Amino acid sequence: MLDLQQMHQHILAWDGGNDASRRRTLHSLRNLEEKDWAGVPAKGVNALVESFRQHLQSDMKQSFMRQEVVTILGNIGPRSEPTIPILIELLDEGNSDGIRQAAVVALGKIGGEGRPADQKVRAALINLWQSPGNTREGRVRIGKILCKLRIDVNGLLRFLASILVADQDASERIVAAEALAWCNKNEPEVAPALLCAALNDRREEVRQQAQASLDQLDLSHEKAIRLCAKQLKDCPYAETALRKSGEIAVPALITTLRTQDKGTREKAIRILSSLGELAVAAVPADKRAVQLRSFSCEFS
Repeated sequence: MLDLQQMHQHILAWDGGNDASRRRTLHSLRNLEEKDWAGVPAKGVNALVESFRQHLQSDMKQSFMRQEVVTILGNIGPRSEPTIPILIELLDEGNSDGIRQAAVVALGKIGGEGRPADQKVRAALINLWQSPGNTREGRVRIGKILCKLRIDVNGLLRFLASILVADQDASERIVAAEALAWCNKNEPEVAPALLCAALNDRREEVRQQAQASLDQLDLSHEKAIRLCAKQLKDCPYAETALRKSGEIAVPALITTLRTQDKGTREKAIRILSSLGELAVAAVPADKRAVQLRSFSCEFS
């Protein structure tokens, strides 16, 4: 952990040194994790943040050093708040993708997990996420920051759910699963997409992250199944999640047969039919007649 004297030395090396000494300073500070910065005295951190702010404002020419500075500011966290206006400017398309991505991550960390974002940050992140020139990977990572900052964007949850369930890149599926952990668990597609991935993804690390996200949302498989059953009409992944859940999904599906929406009932019937003997074994004898009558009424 850095003490105040060490921080002062880093600032002197950064402010008064040549490119080589600045690179060494950045390399040293870059190795500090977020938890390390938490113990650094406020006086030292504030002085470093101000020094970085001035250098960024003076249009530091070397892209590599700018990106490193932005990354360090993000690791410092909320105490880097004075640099937010400059970080927003770095989101402009004229900057390199590396700097823009680092600025997105930094803004997310400075805003804090679950803490409302500044209006300027909100607008900048939304504009960047909606930018037609953005890559899919970039949209996934920006989407995670939007979720952590509780910023609602039309189409964001559907996009993240589609990445988690259907994308070919495992690393992007993991980021999507992490993002959904910060969303409202009752929102359509959150529980279905996470349950699909936790039960069915071909990569263990994706399954583990999806399960961790369900745990973060306090969603057992049973709770997630009940949400999926309620979202059969609105979410295309709910049906897949219920099929993959097997026998434990049967009680929720039986309850869904009582809904007034015919399309939802038909989906529930299809899932129960696909479960076959598992469904029959899970239904108490006194309810099987009700189930069979529901089946026959739907197809008569």
